[in-house]
Amino acid sequence: MSKTAFAKGNQLFRENKLEEAIEEYKKSLNKKETYFAYENLGMALELLNKSKEAGSAYQESLKINGGAKRAIKFLEKNKIKPQVKFENDLESKNIHPVELIKKYSSYIDCEALKNKYYSKGLDKVDDTFCLVRIIGNDLYPRHKKGQSRKNIKFILENEPEYSGLEKMWIVNRIFDKKERNEIIKVLKKYKQDFIEIKFDESEYKKIPFDTDSLPTPWFLNTEKYQNLSDAEKNRVLTSLYRYKNNYVMNNNGARNVALIEAKKRAKWALPWDGNCYLTPDAWQAIQRDVTTTPWYSHFVVPMARVLSNNDLINNENPPDPVEEPQLIFRKDTLELFNEEFCYGRRPKVELFWALGIPGKWDRWKDEPWDQVRRNALNEAKQFAVAGWVARLYSGMGSLEKDTRESFLNRGQIRQEAIVATLREIDKQIGGCTANKKALQFYKLENIANIRKIYISGCDSKIKKYVDVIIKNAEDALTRSPYSVIDKTTFPPSGDKQDYWHPAPYWWPDPSKKNGLPYIRKDGERVPGTRMYDQDSEKYDRTRVQRVFDDSTSLMLAWYMT
Repeated sequence: MSKTAFAKGNQLFRENKLEEAIEEYKKSLNKKETYFAYENLGMALELLNKSKEAGSAYQESLKINGGAKRAIKFLEKNKIKPQVKFENDLESKNIHPVELIKKYSSYIDCEALKNKYYSKGLDKVDDTFCLVRIIGNDLYPRHKKGQSRKNIKFILENEPEYSGLEKMWIVNRIFDKKERNEIIKVLKKYKQDFIEIKFDESEYKKIPFDTDSLPTPWFLNTEKYQNLSDAEKNRVLTSLYRYKNNYVMNNNGARNVALIEAKKRAKWALPWDGNCYLTPDAWQAIQRDVTTTPWYSHFVVPMARVLSNNDLINNENPPDPVEEPQLIFRKDTLELFNEEFCYGRRPKVELFWALGIPGKWDRWKDEPWDQVRRNALNEAKQFAVAGWVARLYSGMGSLEKDTRESFLNRGQIRQEAIVATLREIDKQIGGCTANKKALQFYKLENIANIRKIYISGCDSKIKKYVDVIIKNAEDALTRSPYSVIDKTTFPPSGDKQDYWHPAPYWWPDPSKKNGLPYIRKDGERVPGTRMYDQDSEKYDRTRVQRVFDDSTSLMLAWYMT
């Protein structure tokens, strides 16, 4: 299918073709494709310094979505009075998420689905099920280290075997060799069927950064980037790591492997996350709902978070299943998960959108650095609701609560965990194979070629990039040489010559006179521990990063000129 005007606008925005993007966003508004076009239109106009037009677009955005943060920030910065009262859009929706899906499902033409089901002879196929759980990497601090392995053991020791349900596992690119070996050891001990998708260091080394996701060259060094919220900055950084993220986390890639394998084994495929747990009542409800209305090609399985895995053992009253659901696919379905969408940026939700499954995700906006979602698929609007499933504990209690604050914290911590994990892999792999006589993150032949083109003056795009580098280098020369003693606070040693940056989530214990020992507050950062924050001058981390940034800019500018 062809792209919508909104999708074309986002693509042009990423390519920095702002005037063309604006025209597509306006077309999108005329076609009433999505109300998010107002906010992205405002952002494009803002980047072109068309403040009055940007303000009008942002005002329209707020009329539809009172929680549009970028619009609010722009209006406040430019001292423009909003025409509407700010609202919390997510909390203003009173209908229960499961009831919302059931309501939409009730509008589906069942008779057409029944005719299709019987004409294919699917009524003569036994209603067998295959559950394939996907075991991925633990990403600290979003997950407690070793929590996946702990949850696997809990499942194998406590979840009953169910008639008509085959179970197996996908071991999905576990990069920690020790953890990978321990997980496989557990699966073999319990005689589990599994497929391993291996992590290959040589393949990972070939993967570049996705710089095309940035709206402008050197966007991370611009004032516009610095003015983004912390959550938005994290999402921009995550977009740069998209290719690496897609390889290591392999979220939708593994889901597709699980889906294809499950369809080979059963009529109904359950390609689920590795932390899903089925109580007897939950399985009975799923089996009942699917087998009584099998003409639906997809079933949405509501998911509930638990704060203690042990609460599931006695098969007591289920927790409220309000979390992002799992899906069941009939074996004749053709659509797959979109592997362009990486972990942390709605990989499963993209399929919800394409299948027309309603939920809070319908109010989530596309940002310019996001991938373009698919239009409605041929198999859209063929779903119903079936039973429920539990999501086992992540090991991080404060991130598991059913509150908006916890929801937002999970998102932000997830972005930080993705980038931190990938940087650690880069460090481990690069550190083992580094050639000390060569550049590690740049290719000298590419730099030499860019210099040659720049000097010739035959490419305006290259000139624009190099001019930004030179401007950054000139800015670097205005800053004084950095010193470890420039920080404004003392480290625990009392010696300013010692590097000093506190652990970001550890706080003094208020119940102790000296605050010791420190206590951890999941998701709550100590002020000044985020790079480039105003308070970060208390410590050394931002200053060290400035050394790296400025040194790189100065080196490149010297070479180019």
